[in-house]
Amino acid sequence: MNKKIINLFLAFSLSLFVFTACSNDDDKDLVLEKSEVTVDLGGTTTVKITKGNSGYKVTPADATVATATLEGNVITITGVKAGETTITVTDNEKKSATLKVKVATYAEQIAATYNGDLSITLPGGNPEVSKKDIVLATSGEKVKLTLANFSFGDTALGDIVVDEIPLTKAEGTVTLTETVATVKLKIGETEINAKVTITGTVSTKVKKANLAVATEQVLDLTISVTEVPDLGSIAVTFSGAKKAS
Repeated sequence: MNKKIINLFLAFSLSLFVFTACSNDDDKDLVLEKSEVTVDLGGTTTVKITKGNSGYKVTPADATVATATLEGNVITITGVKAGETTITVTDNEKKSATLKVKVATYAEQIAATYNGDLSITLPGGNPEVSKKDIVLATSGEKVKLTLANFSFGDTALGDIVVDEIPLTKAEGTVTLTETVATVKLKIGETEINAKVTITGTVSTKVKKANLAVATEQVLDLTISVTEVPDLGSIAVTFSGAKKAS
């Protein structure tokens, strides 16, 4: 009799253990496919919930920086203002996960070194084309442009550096707003103050390589260098792709 009672007790304990283990298995941790993301200002990106207990909710810490919407297990984040914030995700079992979000400025989106064709045309002359690098660096929410070792023929004039170029963006294209600056250049040993006007765009264009279609970030520029002694105006254009970092 006592043996039967002991066996029943052991069977009950085992079933209780199995039930508890199964219950714990059903109560899953909430897991996201990423712990942090960067989204372009005005752009969107998505993050999947890879594990959880359904009934998900998303709450941005600062909706003025980034907003979040949810469809199924996919979170869509939209960049509203440059900066950083977090998004908290919760589920039915009160499990939670935090996603760090950085919203990149237009300047951060295009800051890079671009390599391509630089065309220089002197008054009454033919274009002189060479491969050159142009660097765009962040300057707050604007950009700083550097064209090092600017020259034509055997004449070296130095570096063209123009800072604080304002940016706008529409339909995926970032525009470098027309900016005029006075730049110190050199002709021989003589320093000159040239007037430099810059306009341009950075856009994503399709390229073809090895029969595979891909995209690349392309910088197109028009640079006018005027008030150059004995020369007058120098017309410069550039088209080049972002170099791999």
